[in-house]
Amino acid sequence: SLLAIASILAGIGLITNSSVVIVASMLVSPIMGPVMGMTFGTRVVDSELTCFSFRNELISLAVSILIGVLIGIGSSWSQGASDWPTDEMANRGDSYGLIAGIA
Repeated sequence: SLLAIASILAGIGLITNSSVVIVASMLVSPIMGPVMGMTFGTRVVDSELTCFSFRNELISLAVSILIGVLIGIGSSWSQGASDWPTDEMANRGDSYGLIAGIA
């Protein structure tokens, strides 16, 4: 589905050091739906909507991490793996990027 495609695009973008592909993966990703559901559920005090959206967000996060691990394992044998971490990997993994929410 779109989540798998977005995760694969993000992995490819990190591996190839391409910020354009990483941003494209953010545009394809359907994860904003559960975030909006949690926001609306909290605002209108609908605990069922909030819990449902939170559960979907956790599932999406788990699927994204699993696909990322599989991409990392699958591509670790390639010639480009000796150049890791790429600039995009390093920029998204430093403390400032994590704190600022850019990662």
